[in-house]
Amino acid sequence: MNLINSDIKNILVIKMCCLGDVVQILPAVNILKQNFPDAKITLLADKWVEPLKVHLTDFDDFIVVNNTFSRNLFQKASTAIWLINKLIKRKFDFALIGHRNNAFGCLTYLAGIKYRLGFSETKHVNIASGFDDKTHEAQRYLSILASCGLNTDNFEVGIKATVSKAVMRNRIGIPLGNSVIGIFPFGGINPGMDMRLKRWELEKFKTVGYTIVKKFPDYSVIFFEGKYEDEKYQDKFFQPGFFKINIGINEINACDKFIGNDTGSLHIANALGIKTIGIFGPTDPDVFGPLNTGNFFPLVHKINCSPCFNHTIAVSRTNRKYWQGNKFLCHEKHHRCIKDLDVDKLFEIL
Repeated sequence: MNLINSDIKNILVIKMCCLGDVVQILPAVNILKQNFPDAKITLLADKWVEPLKVHLTDFDDFIVVNNTFSRNLFQKASTAIWLINKLIKRKFDFALIGHRNNAFGCLTYLAGIKYRLGFSETKHVNIASGFDDKTHEAQRYLSILASCGLNTDNFEVGIKATVSKAVMRNRIGIPLGNSVIGIFPFGGINPGMDMRLKRWELEKFKTVGYTIVKKFPDYSVIFFEGKYEDEKYQDKFFQPGFFKINIGINEINACDKFIGNDTGSLHIANALGIKTIGIFGPTDPDVFGPLNTGNFFPLVHKINCSPCFNHTIAVSRTNRKYWQGNKFLCHEKHHRCIKDLDVDKLFEIL
């Protein structure tokens, strides 16, 4: 089906979670913006994504759902009914479904949306592309749009800071003229999934920061904190030349370079045009890494069992080899893909 000349006015994009995953779908959203410049584009997402709202340039509106990951059947049913009624009232004529989940295919069908785009295994979509586990996540969404005739070669990632780099550095207290390296050693926690296994050791991040301020006095290092208790630092962690602030998009934008695990902040930094160095162990940077390869440099320790995480394993929570409830496990029980990563290798990239 070719939709190039279709009179599409109201587009729904469904990507419930999480920050990095929403960034991965932004190239496809930009393609929609280019091809249907008069259309209103709305993002349907979980409240987890709310911090991104003011920074996403290609969306005109948002529908935020509070109980996406609830296990309460009554809450799930009432949320589904509320959502169907809301979508019907909005009169969407086009939906891009960023999940392999039959529930979203059913929702868009019951809401009367004419064009329902998604992956071929999702029921009730009528324009589909196959899901390839080895294809980069952002490219998968672009492939869906290509299946309806849209040219997906040229795109931008629609995300921006709302505070300038200079103003944010002044707020933080960065010395004038210093270059800034941001470090976020945490992440890996999403609704319904605990992948702390992706984290490099905190002491290695500290060694990186300490070496930078010792050898390069014209560099400042920001250590970002997250919102969870185990994403905070002890006072004894800090050295002269370190800055500590809560992580956010404007705060990330203060950096010239960014170092972090495979988590949403890494994708955001890369989308802002910042040179990013990503720590990858159980996940494959060719599939899950930032799409902007010109600014992205993965740090990987190649061993036979890594990468072990893929989308098939992601949905197989009853597989006790990889999962303990919602917690992802090292099935070899040694975690060498992360533990054997050497600090010196990072400095070769930096």
